[in-house]
Amino acid sequence: MQAAYDTWSHSAHKDIECHTCHRASIADQNRYLLTMLIKRPKEIPARHGRVIVPRSVCLECHWDGDPKIAKVNASAGHNQHAFIQNIQCTTCHAQQVHRFMPDSRVCANCHAETVKARGMENHDCQLCHHWKAEPAGSKSLGLMPARETCLGCHQPARPALFPSGAPMTFQCSTCHQPHRQPLPTAKDCLKCHAAVARVGRHRVHMTEAGLTCGDCHRPHAWKITEAQAKVDCARCHDYRPPESFIAEIPGAAALTAHAMALGSR
Repeated sequence: MQAAYDTWSHSAHKDIECHTCHRASIADQNRYLLTMLIKRPKEIPARHGRVIVPRSVCLECHWDGDPKIAKVNASAGHNQHAFIQNIQCTTCHAQQVHRFMPDSRVCANCHAETVKARGMENHDCQLCHHWKAEPAGSKSLGLMPARETCLGCHQPARPALFPSGAPMTFQCSTCHQPHRQPLPTAKDCLKCHAAVARVGRHRVHMTEAGLTCGDCHRPHAWKITEAQAKVDCARCHDYRPPESFIAEIPGAAALTAHAMALGSR
């Protein structure tokens, strides 16, 4: 009991009387009284063996009322876990008696099989998943990291990968799935660029040369510059201006018609 009192006296709830949160029925009160009189326990069983503060009690203060008290009704994390998945507040906020702020280990209790991207193994989940972000909607991605979140770490680390004029202005998660597949494959590119094989000389390079998108296109910039072409293209064949690559190649029917027209002269 002393340990519980000590942590309470230094907690955010130190000015709140115990029974404001810990409410017992008449039957529970009698059971506790008999236990104290007969067994004289020196320690309190962990969480009394059950949820001793239901969510409805927490919400009396943390939903409306005193604005100085933190609210959960505009939080993406609480919206997903407490209200959509119906998880009790104490599942995360009572890992230790009267120590209410959860650490990253709490996430692992449910998300233990979630695989972090290489290089991010030691990062706290909330570095990317902002618990207090607005719930998902037209102005917010909720718990999902926004483009600005990703660039906050990745752009300063490797600025050359993120040129200011790059066409990639959509959400990073469109291509990158950190928990499943951090780097996109050519198949991922073709989900949006399905018709690219019919553009210019892409088909020749993709089928006959066996090249993938990343062999020629630099991440995030994508447009092949003349300087890049003089280096990369020249590894396989004589240099040709990038604009000649995009020029339309006549189809088989057009070539046949053209040959017949020349032969009739």
